Amino acid sequence: MKSFLLKVSIATLIITAAGGMMFKLIIPGYYEPAFLLVLLLAFTFTLFVHAWQIKAISKGFVQFARSNMIVTVARLFFYTAIVIIYLIFSRKNIAAFIVVVAILYLVYNILETKELAGISKRLSKDKPD
Repeated sequence: MKSFLLKVSIATLIITAAGGMMFKLIIPGYYEPAFLLVLLLAFTFTLFVHAWQIKAISKGFVQFARSNMIVTVARLFFYTAIVIIYLIFSRKNIAAFIVVVAILYLVYNILETKELAGISKRLSKDKPD
C-alpha cells in the first residue's frame, strides 16, 4: 500500500504541475478552481478503492472478481456524479471540466490496475501448485 501511495502521490503532483502549466500558459481561460477539488477527490477515492481491493484480493479470486465489478461501477458513478454536480452548480467551461475528469479517471484507473495486477501476480507465484 505504501508503494501505491507513493506512486499515486507522484502522479498527483505531476498532474498538478502539468495542469497548472497548461492552464497558465496554453489555455488560461479554461481554468476552474474546482479542478483542484476534483483532483483531491479523485486521489482520495483511488486510495480508498485500492485499500478495499487489497482486502478483496487477499480473500481469493472469487471475492476479488466480485469486488472488482462493484468497484468498476462505483468508480463510474463517482466520476459521473462529479460531472453532474458541477453541471448543477456551474456550466462554465464544462468541456474543459469533462476532459479533466476523464484524464483523472484514466490516470488513476491505470495506476490502480497496474498495481493490482502486480499484487495478483505476486500472490499467484507464492501459492503452491
